Amino acid sequence: MKKNIAHIIQNLGKGGAETILVAEVNELQEYHNIVITLFKGNTFPHFNPGKLICLNVKHYLLTPFYFFKLKKILRTHQIVLVHSHLYWATLLARLATPATIPLVTTIHTYVAQSVEYKKKFMQWLEKWSYRQRPSIIMGDSVGVVNEYFRFFNLKPYLKVDAYSFVDPRVFSKRKERFRNAAAQEKFKIITVGRPTLQKNHTYLLDAFRMLKHDNFELHIYGMGDRYEALKQRIEQEELPVVLMGQAANIQDIIPQYDLFTMSSLYEGFSVAVLEAMALKMPMMLADIPSFREQGAEEVIYFDLSNPGDFVQKLKSLAEDGGKQQKMAEGVWKRVMDHFTLEHHMAALRKTYETALAETPQ
Repeated sequence: MKKNIAHIIQNLGKGGAETILVAEVNELQEYHNIVITLFKGNTFPHFNPGKLICLNVKHYLLTPFYFFKLKKILRTHQIVLVHSHLYWATLLARLATPATIPLVTTIHTYVAQSVEYKKKFMQWLEKWSYRQRPSIIMGDSVGVVNEYFRFFNLKPYLKVDAYSFVDPRVFSKRKERFRNAAAQEKFKIITVGRPTLQKNHTYLLDAFRMLKHDNFELHIYGMGDRYEALKQRIEQEELPVVLMGQAANIQDIIPQYDLFTMSSLYEGFSVAVLEAMALKMPMMLADIPSFREQGAEEVIYFDLSNPGDFVQKLKSLAEDGGKQQKMAEGVWKRVMDHFTLEHHMAALRKTYETALAETPQ
């Protein structure tokens, strides 16, 4: 008989953490998976866990008061292990999961750079809840895990590095054609990510203001709270930038472009970047630690304090089709060697097996 595992997350919106959870649950067929969300909504139409339960939390700040409801669910379904993702879901899991049930938590971002963790009371809650209920901490990368314990000055109960990943079976439509900016067609650049302060799209608008009379065009995919502000500026300044909105089939869209870019102020271990790497996309990324850890020497990095640096490096790369192809092959090899779903699931299964073996059932 399969053991019951609970996976808890804030919602099933189309984000990196949510994508990871869905892929994990789909692969964990040896368990009966119960997915618990704080809020309604599911943007994954083909996601069918053993059971999907929504707690219908009225507001984030009320989340801790739902711990009795979660306790009852864990008891009723005879849960043997809980796996939490993201801040509020993790806080609730720590309050509700008894010591007899192992608790695994995945950290998806560098907490010192996250806007969410800059709030003092949220830092206090995170630190207090971990000390009350230590959990196995998994991270999207080595840097994410180490920084978590350093930032909160916590002693690790158990930490595991389980990189974010890409599923090669899904992202298999590789980019094959490379050309330069001298071609008659525009040299098109794609960026993927919700228009938010973190994604820093204004940097790219500053850069493309310098490229108004060149043969370049930027397409932005995603919906977020800064969408209208971006739209207004693009129209006012007549920038060569197009807001494309949300796209469900991004794996088919990315290879249609000449270059992938992201200008984020901070990231955990970006799923969007890994997907582009798997699709053999040459890329230019912001010079931040997580992107360096992902792309190593196979990516061109630009200075976030200087949009002119992006412009100069873009123009140089666009004129060199051979370099684009070499970069594309390099990022593809790197993701296949280190960041596939197979790599991730091996680390996750080992973590579950160790936790269950050490906890009396």
